[in-house]
Amino acid sequence: MAKKALLIGINYPGTAVELRGCVNDVRRMQKCLIDRYGFSNKDITVLIDTDKTSIQPTGKNIREALKKLIAEGEPGDVLVFHYSGHGTRLPTEEGLFDATDYDECITPCDMNLITDNEFRDMVAEVKKGCLLTIISDSCHSGGLIEEAKEQIGESYVNKPRSRIVTFLVSIVRSLLTTCGISSNDSQRGSGGGHDSFTRESELEDGETVDMKTRYLPLDSYITLLKEQTGQTDIKYGKIRQTLVKVFGQDSSPNVMLSNSVKRNAHRGLLSMFVGKREVNTDGAGSEVKSKHPNNGILLSGCQTDQRSEDVYVTRTGKSYGAFSDAIQTILSGTRKEITNKEMVLRAREILKKQKFGQRPASSFSEPRIQIRSSKRTSLSLQYSIPYKANSRSRRRLVVSSVSAPKVELRTGPDYLISSLLSKFLPNELLCNVLNCLGRFKIYTTGASSMQTNSYSKMGKASKTHTTSTFLRVILTFLVSGVVFIPLGAICLFASQGVIEIVDQYDIDCIPLSFRDNKVRYIQGIEDKRCNRTITVTKTMKNPVYVYYQLENYYQNHRRYVKSRQDGQLRSPKDENDVKSCAPEDTVGGEPIVPCGLVAWSLFNDTYDFTRNNQKLSVNKKDISWKSDRDSKFGKNVFPKNFQKGFPIGGKSLDPKIPLSEQEDLIVWMRTAALPIFRKLYGKIDTDLEAGDTINVLLQNNYNTYSFNGKKKLVLSTTSWLGGRNDFLGIAYLTVGSICLSLAVFFSVLYLAKPRQLGDPSYLSWNRSAGGGR
Repeated sequence: MAKKALLIGINYPGTAVELRGCVNDVRRMQKCLIDRYGFSNKDITVLIDTDKTSIQPTGKNIREALKKLIAEGEPGDVLVFHYSGHGTRLPTEEGLFDATDYDECITPCDMNLITDNEFRDMVAEVKKGCLLTIISDSCHSGGLIEEAKEQIGESYVNKPRSRIVTFLVSIVRSLLTTCGISSNDSQRGSGGGHDSFTRESELEDGETVDMKTRYLPLDSYITLLKEQTGQTDIKYGKIRQTLVKVFGQDSSPNVMLSNSVKRNAHRGLLSMFVGKREVNTDGAGSEVKSKHPNNGILLSGCQTDQRSEDVYVTRTGKSYGAFSDAIQTILSGTRKEITNKEMVLRAREILKKQKFGQRPASSFSEPRIQIRSSKRTSLSLQYSIPYKANSRSRRRLVVSSVSAPKVELRTGPDYLISSLLSKFLPNELLCNVLNCLGRFKIYTTGASSMQTNSYSKMGKASKTHTTSTFLRVILTFLVSGVVFIPLGAICLFASQGVIEIVDQYDIDCIPLSFRDNKVRYIQGIEDKRCNRTITVTKTMKNPVYVYYQLENYYQNHRRYVKSRQDGQLRSPKDENDVKSCAPEDTVGGEPIVPCGLVAWSLFNDTYDFTRNNQKLSVNKKDISWKSDRDSKFGKNVFPKNFQKGFPIGGKSLDPKIPLSEQEDLIVWMRTAALPIFRKLYGKIDTDLEAGDTINVLLQNNYNTYSFNGKKKLVLSTTSWLGGRNDFLGIAYLTVGSICLSLAVFFSVLYLAKPRQLGDPSYLSWNRSAGGGR
């Protein structure tokens, strides 16, 4: 069994995007492979850009070295490819779908990018039984193998878009690129666009470090590409053309993978070097047998939508990549065999403790079906379904699935859908429906060619374009109206069924002598008790929810929202962490728990309800979110020094009750997004009958008068849709009515002034190959 490796480290010396730790990462990995895993130094190829006398890590040299590594690999061999350097993202070509909307790339020293598609193609060439491990410590490296499946990771991916959405996105992207603007806002940083700036940070152990992301924004990349190539007219929409123009055959090809194999998701990253084998099992623990060899794995320093850090330790002068250093730390701490999963999970823990935002991932690829295409069709897997035709033209419909299902011909869900629809729909409507689904393209071909089931003959089929006729437009609006109007009526009926009683008491509970100076009264020592009478108009079934409603109260103010410390709420260990809580952070040098303005301003009006001289108890249990009680507020965290300063903001808390049981506080701490909001005070677990008179004794303590706020007491029931909110029902009714009106309008217009459609044979796509231009 041979062990071979290709190690790439690029620091980009002398450029504006220079890194410090990439070459060091390669040196450490080289030593690790030799000392720990028995690699021979002659079987390790190292390409770095700090030694000008050696072969430079250009795009061409990296490709040739990687292809040589894969070509020389035999069954049983172990291959390792390690890359430390900048990563970048290119927006995908217009009209093409990519799971992340971008081509993730590594950046050689000559800016000749190597894309995720090319990595996928090269990985596909690995021989059966040979295992290739790719370790990439660069930004966006989670997507470095196109269409790879993540074993560990939460990278952002898109679902395939409909044709309409793809069309609109391509238009916007074209307009932006025409104007020289990147369609990815995140790639445009300050200071000329380079947002990989150096910043100072402090690790968990107190070590001061300078950090720089290994990310190359497009504007910085274009600047460097201009310097490398001498081209001056490079814009966002011309990057690929420039690469092809400058590097020719040495640029990254954009080809489809024709023969791929499933990757090994469970074999160890470095345990594979000593021959350890793990069995891939399903959820029940039974062995899963695959007919595809498991021979490729990607270990990335971050998710597809994240960035990896380059670190420089100020005190020692040591520099490294955060992910690469985590791997070396793990390996130096144990001599045991470590699996991929263990390596990635432990690396995540280390980086999290060191306060890095990146989350390493492990990925493997899935097999694809070999597919062919013709000049007039996109790469796709074709199915044939019966096409209802008259006796004159014995023609059939060929449906080409845009997706690539993992099934054999004529057995996938696309085929079943299209076959089922063909049995019930006429030809014209069938074509329209399949086009609207966005998963199919429509072709027509002669019956004889269909019987041969030949790709070459299918490829000669003429493409059928459908047009928006009056019938289709009217049908679309009609169906929308028929669906939306009943749905809106149901939602509105459910909302109207909610019974609400609202009583505004902020003005009436101020004595007449203080009406001209309400703030003085609310801040004074006068008795704040106030009696209110509420009459129940309709029977309210329990539970009856009691809310307090505040108006003109901006809980979403930035300084107010930030004045809290979530860690302090969860753990007593963070009791002294009050750095974000000013001005309500300490009293007499002692920390306030809970600290911050949000907790300090806790609502403190109280309500006592009686009916026929009998007290109605208010249940305050489970009025907050369970997730908040369990995860955000600690069971062993108790109030301390709360409301002991001056001025006093709101309600006091019992210091003997843990925060996880202080539900009034938990409800209040979930800040509102709008200046008018309601918060749950409690529940009355008794039916209120129509005609009942409810007496409310309330304490008018909360100061809303300083900012002209309002206070209201709300009693409400609920429905299956929640509380009372007519907006959703009205919105559905409005949209449905508009659609129905348009359907009627177009119907009348069509009947009054019918128009004959033009002859579609004159359209360019319907002309014969010989007669068209």
